[in-house]
Amino acid sequence: MAEGLTNVEIAEKLDLSQKTISNISQSVKEKLGIHRPALITKLAMKYGLIEP
Repeated sequence: MAEGLTNVEIAEKLDLSQKTISNISQSVKEKLGIHRPALITKLAMKYGLIEP
């Protein structure tokens, strides 16, 4: 998500269904209280999950 991939692209990379990725994505967003992609990217960079 933080790298701007769509749910379809993530599902293909992880060999999971699009619905599974959609459910996980929604759950993560709700738990973090973040729903905008830019904020998810910012959080991922803050914790070193992706490089700027």
